[in-house]
Amino acid sequence: MKTVALSALLVLCTTAWAAPPTAAPGAGFVRLFDGKTFAGWKYPPEFEGHWIARDGVIRCDGRVPVKKGGERNLWTEKQYGDFVLVAEWRLPGEPRMMPMNVFSPDGHILRDENNQVVKREIPNAGDSGIYVRGDAKAQVNIWCQPMGSGDINSYHKDESLPLEIRKACMPKLNADSPLGQWNRFEITMVADRVSVVLNGQTVIDRAELPGVPERGPIALQNHGDPVEFRNLWINELD
Repeated sequence: MKTVALSALLVLCTTAWAAPPTAAPGAGFVRLFDGKTFAGWKYPPEFEGHWIARDGVIRCDGRVPVKKGGERNLWTEKQYGDFVLVAEWRLPGEPRMMPMNVFSPDGHILRDENNQVVKREIPNAGDSGIYVRGDAKAQVNIWCQPMGSGDINSYHKDESLPLEIRKACMPKLNADSPLGQWNRFEITMVADRVSVVLNGQTVIDRAELPGVPERGPIALQNHGDPVEFRNLWINELD
C-alpha cells in the first residue's frame, strides 16, 4: 500500500499542472476548455477555489459547498446532440486499499452462494465521471473498481432493462492507467448509442441508452473526490 501511495504521490508532484499537448485530435474538433478559464462553462460563485483552471488543467478538489438543490458538477453552457468527445482525466488523490464491489457480466453487483456481496480489495483514489446529453443517468464512469472505468453505471444496474442492454454498458476490459497517471477517453454519442474508447481500447461498443435525451449539455462530475481533466475537445456530428 505504501509503495502504491508513494508512486501516485510522486506522479502528482512531478506532473500536476504540467502543460498538456494542445494539438486538436483530428479534423472538426474544437476546444471545450481553453486551458485558462471557464469560458463556455456554467460557473456559479460557490465553485470558486474548488473548480480551478490553470496551465491547461481543470482541477476539482471534491469539496464544493452544496446547498440543497444546488449544483456541484461542471456543465457546459452549450447543448450537444451527436458528437465525439475527447477528454483526458486522472484521479490524483492518495490511493487507499478498500474493498470494492465486483459486478457480474449482466451488470449487477455479484453475490456469492450465501447472497453476500462479493468484494475485491484494490487501491481506491476516488470517483468521478462525464455526463452526456444533460442526463445524470447517462454517465461514463470514472472510478477505481475491479472492472475499470467507462461503464454506464445507472444503465447496467437497471433491472428493468433487457439483459443485452445492461451487458453492453459494462466494460469489455479494464483499460485504466495506473493510479495518478493520465487516461484518455474518446466518447462517441450517436442517436441513443454510446461508444467509449479508453487509452486506445474499446471498452463500450455502441451501447444503447433507452430514454437518453436527443440533446443536452456535457458535465464533468464532482463526486466528492479530487479529479483533474485536460485536453477537452469535441467534434459535433449533427
